[in-house]
Amino acid sequence: IGLTLAASAGYDPRVAVPLWQRMGASGEAPPEWLSTHPSSETRIRRLKRLMPAALELYQRAGGEL
Repeated sequence: IGLTLAASAGYDPRVAVPLWQRMGASGEAPPEWLSTHPSSETRIRRLKRLMPAALELYQRAGGEL
């Protein structure tokens, strides 16, 4: 939802993947099954899957590709 909202508002969705790569590299995390949030790897995988649709929204909002 956040990726879609940001892209629709004109924020470049491509910056989401590097953000979560940095977050994942910041230290140790509990196993995903012990956490209340998805792991950075899971988030990155989902973001990449959703990126084509987000880029379309970004472009419609006036963003340049």
